Amino acid sequence: QNDESKRRILQAADHLAARFNIKGNFIRAWDKEDTAGVAIIDCMLNIPILFLASEFTKDSRYAHIAKAHADKTLKYFIDEDGGVRHQCKFDGETGKLVEVRGGQGYSSESYWSRGAGWAIYGFAMMYTNTGDRKYLDAAEKVSRFFINQLEEDFVPAWDFAAPNKELKDTSAGAVVACGMLEISKYAEDKDFYIENAKKLVNTLCEKCGNLDNDSQSILNNATGSFPANKEIDVGLIYGDYYLTEAVYRLVSGENEMVW
Repeated sequence: QNDESKRRILQAADHLAARFNIKGNFIRAWDKEDTAGVAIIDCMLNIPILFLASEFTKDSRYAHIAKAHADKTLKYFIDEDGGVRHQCKFDGETGKLVEVRGGQGYSSESYWSRGAGWAIYGFAMMYTNTGDRKYLDAAEKVSRFFINQLEEDFVPAWDFAAPNKELKDTSAGAVVACGMLEISKYAEDKDFYIENAKKLVNTLCEKCGNLDNDSQSILNNATGSFPANKEIDVGLIYGDYYLTEAVYRLVSGENEMVW
């Protein structure tokens, strides 16, 4: 209930809403050159702040932007089998799809594992905020696809279609664990989501965890962007954050988002 925190939330929401393309019904990912029309799956974890802004201001405009972007993402980013794309470029005047990009994944047709996490948790929170079943269905579809792609060690590969599957991304597993715990609050098969979330958290901690005081990371073996040769087999701050949230959800017994 801190007024300064509220101000910051509304400022962030205004910045995000300002990137909305009203013709294309998507939120632009970056303000950099040559990125006009580019949207990314990661934005599904940004748009919940728009619902909070609508709640604070009693202005439904923010929530409408969130729904429009989520619907665009649902149509173009999620494959029938539950695979997820990282980047789509749209025509800013018509909203038509121009190009699918691999981004941080192996290719435009592959299955970047952290992208699945952004979709699972993002669409689960869309259902939390709207009660619209199509968002929960999407989160469940991507979740089951993700679990089916895991190999015996249960640590996600950085991309499920890449030839170098030995390279892992623990941050993907941590995000998915949180998303599946959110889904479990609504799904008929709630045990499937709870048990797989627990297994992900336990596996990540046991096989990739690091509690050495000399380390800045809790989780090792994450992959930031293999195509850009950046942050390869390291600890990533969002992996640690979502692991912490998943543990909190599990041990608190309340299964609520910390934020």
